[in-house]
Amino acid sequence: MVSAKAMSQDRARIFDSNGARQDRTAAFVSVRITPRQIASLAIRKFTFLRLATFLVFVFCGFADVLHAQDAQNQPSDAERASYGEALAYCQGVAPRPMVLRDDKRVLCLDASVIAFVDLSAAKDLLQGGLFVVRSEGIAGEANIKAAIRFAEFLLAKDATVIIRDYCLGLCANFFFIASTKTIVPKGAVVAWINHATGSDNCFHFFEINKDEAPRFQQLPCSFPEMNDVAKEIVALKDKFYKARILSSVGEPPEGEAVRENLYRRFYETGQYPVDVYWTWNPRYHSGLVKTKVFYEAYPKDQGELDAMLTRLGLPYQVIYDP
Repeated sequence: MVSAKAMSQDRARIFDSNGARQDRTAAFVSVRITPRQIASLAIRKFTFLRLATFLVFVFCGFADVLHAQDAQNQPSDAERASYGEALAYCQGVAPRPMVLRDDKRVLCLDASVIAFVDLSAAKDLLQGGLFVVRSEGIAGEANIKAAIRFAEFLLAKDATVIIRDYCLGLCANFFFIASTKTIVPKGAVVAWINHATGSDNCFHFFEINKDEAPRFQQLPCSFPEMNDVAKEIVALKDKFYKARILSSVGEPPEGEAVRENLYRRFYETGQYPVDVYWTWNPRYHSGLVKTKVFYEAYPKDQGELDAMLTRLGLPYQVIYDP
Protein backbone atom coordinates (compact mmCIF):
# COMPACT_ATOMS: atom_id res chain seq x y z
CA MET A 1 0.00 0.00 0.00
CA VAL A 2 1.28 3.40 -0.91
CA SER A 3 1.71 6.01 1.79
CA ALA A 4 -0.95 8.27 0.28
CA LYS A 5 -3.75 7.70 -2.19
CA ALA A 6 -6.81 9.45 -3.51
CA MET A 7 -9.93 8.41 -1.60
CA SER A 8 -12.62 10.51 -3.29
CA GLN A 9 -13.24 13.56 -5.34
CA ASP A 10 -15.93 16.13 -4.88
CA ARG A 11 -17.03 18.99 -7.06
CA ALA A 12 -16.87 22.28 -5.01
CA ARG A 13 -18.60 25.45 -6.10
CA ILE A 14 -16.65 28.59 -5.13
CA PHE A 15 -17.39 32.28 -5.69
CA ASP A 16 -14.60 34.43 -7.07
CA SER A 17 -13.98 38.05 -6.14
CA ASN A 18 -16.55 39.19 -8.75
CA GLY A 19 -19.29 36.93 -7.40
CA ALA A 20 -19.10 34.48 -10.30
CA ARG A 21 -19.30 30.80 -9.54
CA GLN A 22 -16.34 28.62 -10.36
CA ASP A 23 -16.08 24.83 -10.44
CA ARG A 24 -13.05 23.39 -8.71
CA THR A 25 -12.07 19.86 -7.85
CA ALA A 26 -11.25 19.19 -4.23
CA ALA A 27 -9.17 16.07 -3.64
CA PHE A 28 -9.28 14.23 -0.30
CA VAL A 29 -6.33 12.01 0.53
CA SER A 30 -5.49 9.58 3.27
CA VAL A 31 -1.96 9.65 4.64
CA ARG A 32 -0.40 6.63 6.33
CA ILE A 33 1.64 7.62 9.41
CA THR A 34 4.42 5.33 10.58
CA PRO A 35 4.83 4.29 14.27
CA ARG A 36 7.94 6.52 14.51
CA GLN A 37 5.92 9.52 13.33
CA ILE A 38 3.18 8.73 15.87
CA ALA A 39 5.76 8.62 18.66
CA SER A 40 7.28 11.89 17.50
CA LEU A 41 3.88 13.59 17.49
CA ALA A 42 3.11 12.24 20.96
CA ILE A 43 6.41 13.56 22.31
CA ARG A 44 5.77 16.98 20.79
CA LYS A 45 2.25 17.08 22.26
CA PHE A 46 3.54 16.02 25.68
CA THR A 47 6.30 18.66 25.55
CA PHE A 48 3.83 21.36 24.55
CA LEU A 49 1.46 20.41 27.37
CA ARG A 50 4.31 20.44 29.89
CA LEU A 51 5.43 23.85 28.66
CA ALA A 52 1.90 25.24 28.78
CA THR A 53 1.38 23.86 32.29
CA PHE A 54 4.71 25.30 33.41
CA LEU A 55 3.80 28.74 32.04
CA VAL A 56 0.43 28.64 33.80
CA PHE A 57 2.11 27.81 37.10
CA VAL A 58 4.69 30.56 36.60
CA PHE A 59 2.03 33.14 35.76
CA CYS A 60 -0.21 32.14 38.67
CA GLY A 61 2.75 32.03 41.03
CA PHE A 62 3.91 35.46 39.89
CA ALA A 63 0.40 36.84 40.35
CA ASP A 64 0.27 35.34 43.84
CA VAL A 65 3.60 36.94 44.69
CA LEU A 66 2.39 40.34 43.46
CA HIS A 67 -0.83 39.94 45.43
CA ALA A 68 1.11 38.99 48.56
CA GLN A 69 3.48 41.93 48.12
CA ASP A 70 0.53 44.30 47.64
CA ALA A 71 -1.13 42.93 50.78
CA GLN A 72 2.10 43.34 52.74
CA ASN A 73 2.43 46.96 51.61
CA GLN A 74 -1.07 47.89 52.78
CA PRO A 75 -1.46 49.56 56.21
CA SER A 76 -2.36 47.13 58.97
CA ASP A 77 -5.62 47.36 60.93
CA ALA A 78 -3.71 48.83 63.87
CA GLU A 79 -2.13 51.47 61.61
CA ARG A 80 -5.50 52.36 60.12
CA ALA A 81 -6.93 52.78 63.60
CA SER A 82 -4.09 55.11 64.61
CA TYR A 83 -4.59 57.15 61.42
CA GLY A 84 -8.28 57.49 62.22
CA GLU A 85 -7.53 58.67 65.76
CA ALA A 86 -5.03 61.22 64.46
CA LEU A 87 -7.54 62.56 61.93
CA ALA A 88 -10.26 62.80 64.59
CA TYR A 89 -7.93 64.73 66.89
CA CYS A 90 -6.86 67.21 64.21
CA GLN A 91 -10.44 67.67 62.97
CA GLY A 92 -11.67 68.32 66.49
CA VAL A 93 -10.62 70.88 69.08
CA ALA A 94 -6.93 70.88 68.16
CA PRO A 95 -5.65 74.48 68.02
CA ARG A 96 -4.82 76.03 64.64
CA PRO A 97 -2.65 76.39 62.65
CA MET A 98 -0.25 73.87 64.25
CA VAL A 99 -0.32 71.76 67.38
CA LEU A 100 1.52 68.70 68.71
CA ARG A 101 -0.65 66.25 70.64
CA ASP A 102 0.34 65.69 74.26
CA ASP A 103 1.77 62.24 73.54
CA LYS A 104 3.98 63.85 70.84
CA ARG A 105 2.91 61.25 68.30
CA VAL A 106 0.53 63.42 66.24
CA LEU A 107 1.33 66.78 64.65
CA CYS A 108 -1.49 68.79 63.02
CA LEU A 109 -1.08 71.54 60.43
CA ASP A 110 -4.03 73.52 59.08
CA ALA A 111 -2.65 76.46 57.13
CA SER A 112 -2.26 77.66 53.57
CA VAL A 113 0.50 80.25 54.06
CA ILE A 114 3.30 78.08 55.45
CA ALA A 115 5.79 80.91 55.93
CA PHE A 116 3.57 82.54 58.59
CA VAL A 117 3.33 79.40 60.75
CA ASP A 118 5.49 78.99 63.84
CA LEU A 119 6.94 75.54 63.20
CA SER A 120 8.72 75.30 66.53
CA ALA A 121 5.89 73.13 67.92
CA ALA A 122 6.95 70.38 65.54
CA LYS A 123 10.46 69.88 66.87
CA ASP A 124 9.36 67.42 69.60
CA LEU A 125 7.44 65.12 67.23
CA LEU A 126 8.44 61.55 68.00
CA GLN A 127 10.38 59.54 65.44
CA GLY A 128 7.90 57.71 63.23
CA GLY A 129 5.05 60.00 64.31
CA LEU A 130 2.02 61.11 62.29
CA PHE A 131 1.70 64.43 60.45
CA VAL A 132 -1.88 65.39 59.57
CA VAL A 133 -2.09 68.25 57.08
CA ARG A 134 -4.82 70.35 55.47
CA SER A 135 -3.55 73.12 53.23
CA GLU A 136 -4.31 75.04 50.04
CA GLY A 137 -0.57 75.53 49.64
CA ILE A 138 -0.35 79.17 48.60
CA ALA A 139 2.80 79.85 46.57
CA GLY A 140 5.48 82.49 46.94
CA GLU A 141 9.22 82.43 47.51
CA ALA A 142 9.00 82.45 51.32
CA ASN A 143 6.34 79.72 51.34
CA ILE A 144 8.35 77.47 49.02
CA LYS A 145 11.45 77.71 51.18
CA ALA A 146 9.46 77.08 54.36
CA ALA A 147 7.59 74.12 52.83
CA ILE A 148 10.75 72.43 51.54
CA ARG A 149 12.60 72.83 54.81
CA PHE A 150 9.68 71.48 56.77
CA ALA A 151 9.37 68.55 54.35
CA GLU A 152 13.04 67.72 55.01
CA PHE A 153 12.23 67.75 58.74
CA LEU A 154 9.38 65.27 58.17
CA LEU A 155 11.69 62.93 56.27
CA ALA A 156 14.27 63.08 59.06
CA LYS A 157 11.49 62.15 61.53
CA ASP A 158 10.25 59.36 59.21
CA ALA A 159 6.77 60.77 59.76
CA THR A 160 3.70 59.33 58.05
CA VAL A 161 1.84 62.07 56.19
CA ILE A 162 -1.97 61.96 56.42
CA ILE A 163 -4.05 64.24 54.19
CA ARG A 164 -7.07 65.81 55.90
CA ASP A 165 -9.72 67.02 53.45
CA TYR A 166 -7.33 68.57 50.90
CA CYS A 167 -3.71 69.14 50.01
CA LEU A 168 -3.25 71.59 47.13
CA GLY A 169 -0.46 73.49 45.43
CA LEU A 170 2.70 73.58 47.55
CA CYS A 171 1.21 70.99 49.90
CA ALA A 172 0.94 68.51 47.02
CA ASN A 173 4.34 69.50 45.63
CA PHE A 174 6.26 69.06 48.87
CA PHE A 175 4.28 67.55 51.78
CA PHE A 176 2.60 64.80 49.74
CA ILE A 177 5.96 63.14 49.04
CA ALA A 178 7.87 64.60 51.98
CA SER A 179 8.49 61.37 53.86
CA THR A 180 8.36 57.60 53.34
CA LYS A 181 4.60 57.04 53.59
CA THR A 182 1.48 59.07 52.77
CA ILE A 183 -2.15 58.23 53.49
CA VAL A 184 -5.02 59.79 51.51
CA PRO A 185 -8.35 58.99 53.23
CA LYS A 186 -11.56 58.62 51.24
CA GLY A 187 -12.97 61.99 50.24
CA ALA A 188 -9.66 63.87 50.44
CA VAL A 189 -8.39 65.79 47.40
CA VAL A 190 -4.75 66.11 46.39
CA ALA A 191 -4.15 68.48 43.47
CA TRP A 192 -1.19 70.17 41.82
CA ILE A 193 -0.85 73.53 40.11
CA ASN A 194 1.89 75.44 38.34
CA HIS A 195 2.25 78.41 40.66
CA ALA A 196 4.56 81.24 39.68
CA THR A 197 7.23 81.02 42.34
CA GLY A 198 8.63 84.51 41.93
CA SER A 199 8.35 87.79 40.08
CA ASP A 200 10.84 86.63 37.43
CA ASN A 201 8.85 83.56 36.35
CA CYS A 202 7.25 82.86 32.97
CA PHE A 203 4.98 80.03 31.83
CA HIS A 204 5.74 77.82 28.85
CA PHE A 205 4.61 74.68 27.06
CA PHE A 206 7.58 72.62 26.00
CA GLU A 207 7.74 69.34 24.12
CA ILE A 208 9.02 66.22 25.86
CA ASN A 209 8.83 64.14 22.69
CA LYS A 210 6.81 64.35 19.50
CA ASP A 211 4.42 61.57 20.56
CA GLU A 212 3.24 63.26 23.77
CA ALA A 213 1.43 66.46 24.64
CA PRO A 214 3.78 69.27 25.76
CA ARG A 215 4.40 69.90 29.45
CA PHE A 216 3.07 73.04 31.11
CA GLN A 217 5.93 74.53 33.11
CA GLN A 218 6.94 77.73 34.87
CA LEU A 219 10.57 78.75 34.51
CA PRO A 220 12.62 81.88 35.18
CA CYS A 221 12.14 84.43 32.41
CA SER A 222 15.86 85.24 32.45
CA PHE A 223 17.62 82.21 33.89
CA PRO A 224 21.21 83.54 33.64
CA GLU A 225 20.23 86.70 35.54
CA MET A 226 18.40 84.99 38.45
CA ASN A 227 18.64 86.79 41.75
CA ASP A 228 20.06 85.11 44.85
CA VAL A 229 16.62 84.16 46.23
CA ALA A 230 15.62 82.48 42.98
CA LYS A 231 18.90 80.57 42.85
CA GLU A 232 18.35 79.40 46.42
CA ILE A 233 14.86 78.14 45.59
CA VAL A 234 16.07 76.28 42.48
CA ALA A 235 18.80 74.60 44.54
CA LEU A 236 16.35 73.63 47.32
CA LYS A 237 13.84 72.19 44.83
CA ASP A 238 16.51 70.25 42.92
CA LYS A 239 17.79 68.66 46.13
CA PHE A 240 14.25 67.88 47.30
CA TYR A 241 13.09 66.17 44.10
CA LYS A 242 16.31 64.29 43.41
CA ALA A 243 15.85 62.56 46.77
CA ARG A 244 12.20 61.66 46.17
CA ILE A 245 11.15 61.51 42.52
CA LEU A 246 12.43 60.47 39.10
CA SER A 247 13.54 63.41 36.97
CA SER A 248 11.41 62.16 34.06
CA VAL A 249 8.20 62.82 36.02
CA GLY A 250 8.70 66.55 36.10
CA GLU A 251 7.68 69.11 38.70
CA PRO A 252 4.86 69.32 39.33
CA PRO A 253 3.84 65.90 37.93
CA GLU A 254 1.41 65.89 35.00
CA GLY A 255 -0.28 62.84 33.51
CA GLU A 256 -0.63 62.63 29.72
CA ALA A 257 -4.39 63.32 29.87
CA VAL A 258 -3.74 66.35 32.08
CA ARG A 259 -1.10 67.72 29.68
CA GLU A 260 -3.53 67.36 26.77
CA ASN A 261 -6.26 69.14 28.74
CA LEU A 262 -3.99 72.03 29.76
CA TYR A 263 -2.69 72.49 26.23
CA ARG A 264 -6.21 72.39 24.78
CA ARG A 265 -7.25 75.17 27.18
CA PHE A 266 -4.28 77.25 26.04
CA TYR A 267 -4.98 76.54 22.35
CA GLU A 268 -8.66 77.49 22.67
CA THR A 269 -8.21 80.66 24.75
CA GLY A 270 -4.67 81.85 24.06
CA GLN A 271 -4.23 82.16 27.82
CA TYR A 272 -1.94 80.05 30.01
CA PRO A 273 -4.10 77.99 32.43
CA VAL A 274 -2.32 79.35 35.50
CA ASP A 275 -5.38 79.01 37.75
CA VAL A 276 -6.12 75.33 36.97
CA TYR A 277 -5.27 72.45 39.31
CA TRP A 278 -5.09 68.76 38.47
CA THR A 279 -4.94 65.38 40.18
CA TRP A 280 -2.30 62.68 39.60
CA ASN A 281 -3.68 59.16 39.35
CA PRO A 282 -2.05 56.90 42.00
CA ARG A 283 -1.53 54.17 39.40
CA TYR A 284 1.40 56.27 38.12
CA HIS A 285 3.08 56.64 41.53
CA SER A 286 4.68 53.21 41.79
CA GLY A 287 8.24 53.33 40.55
CA LEU A 288 8.13 57.11 40.06
CA VAL A 289 8.19 58.31 43.67
CA LYS A 290 9.97 56.78 46.63
CA THR A 291 7.11 57.61 48.98
CA LYS A 292 4.58 54.78 49.47
CA VAL A 293 1.23 56.41 48.79
CA PHE A 294 -2.02 54.77 49.89
CA TYR A 295 -5.30 56.14 48.53
CA GLU A 296 -8.33 54.81 50.39
CA ALA A 297 -10.42 55.72 47.35
CA TYR A 298 -9.27 57.75 44.33
CA PRO A 299 -12.26 59.50 42.65
CA LYS A 300 -13.67 57.45 39.79
CA ASP A 301 -14.29 60.35 37.37
CA GLN A 302 -14.51 64.13 36.93
CA GLY A 303 -18.07 64.20 38.27
CA GLU A 304 -17.10 62.58 41.58
CA LEU A 305 -14.10 64.89 41.88
CA ASP A 306 -16.29 67.97 41.29
CA ALA A 307 -18.72 66.77 43.96
CA MET A 308 -15.83 66.38 46.43
CA LEU A 309 -14.63 69.92 45.69
CA THR A 310 -18.14 71.29 46.28
CA ARG A 311 -18.47 69.41 49.56
CA LEU A 312 -15.11 70.75 50.75
CA GLY A 313 -15.97 74.31 49.68
CA LEU A 314 -13.04 74.55 47.26
CA PRO A 315 -13.80 77.05 44.44
CA TYR A 316 -11.11 75.77 42.08
CA GLN A 317 -11.01 74.14 38.66
CA VAL A 318 -9.38 70.73 39.06
CA ILE A 319 -8.73 68.43 36.09
CA TYR A 320 -9.32 64.74 36.77
CA ASP A 321 -6.43 62.47 35.81
CA PRO A 322 -7.98 59.16 34.66
